[in-house]
Amino acid sequence: MEAFLGRETHPNWQEECRKVAFSFHKFGICIVRDPRVRHEDNETYIDMVEQYFEKVSSHFYKTGELIDARPELSY
Repeated sequence: MEAFLGRETHPNWQEECRKVAFSFHKFGICIVRDPRVRHEDNETYIDMVEQYFEKVSSHFYKTGELIDARPELSY
């Protein structure tokens, strides 16, 4: 990640970009750890997303209605 944050000073930033592109091409995913994000903040965010999807899926299985479906916005 340091290569992307300070590419002007990092000598191998282009090679790191190639690695990211390869990962997307071969696996369809790339996991990057941002050193600026505290572990606790990341856990809080993950918990929030899990709670959101639990709420939405619970509502859907009870009613058949998707809360956040907005076809008029293509969402």
